[in-house]
Amino acid sequence: EWPQERILKTIQAMSDPQKYRILAWQGQRLVGHAAFLPHVIATNRGSLPIMQFAGVCVCSKLRGRRIGRKVVEWVFEKVGQPGLEVALFQTGVPGFYEKLGAQCVSNRFVNSTNSEDPEANPWWDEHIMIYPSTCDWPDGTINLLGPGY
Repeated sequence: EWPQERILKTIQAMSDPQKYRILAWQGQRLVGHAAFLPHVIATNRGSLPIMQFAGVCVCSKLRGRRIGRKVVEWVFEKVGQPGLEVALFQTGVPGFYEKLGAQCVSNRFVNSTNSEDPEANPWWDEHIMIYPSTCDWPDGTINLLGPGY
């Protein structure tokens, strides 16, 4: 297990003051990462503020030491703040996130800002998830109003 005294930092991206990164350090070595930023999507109920959550990674030699879990938990602690009511993300490992309280959703997703094919699925991973699983998530088509992340 990853010792709790290791440093996790939240930093803001210089280019976008609303984009955040969670960084896990082991001494001078960056060993874990996740990024999130507020966004608004369109649903059959109207606009919905979400947290775009992406870029989760852990140094391959340190996997299995709960670094990824801690990084994701730190991000999920931000959910519930204004503009970050629910996290929306894609993943190839849904079981990992289900253990942390997320759930898969089965909505159809589109991106109306895609001039070539606004009806195309903007995601590339198979599983689309939300956190928390207790969120009152809308049915129907979801317009990401931007590309997948």
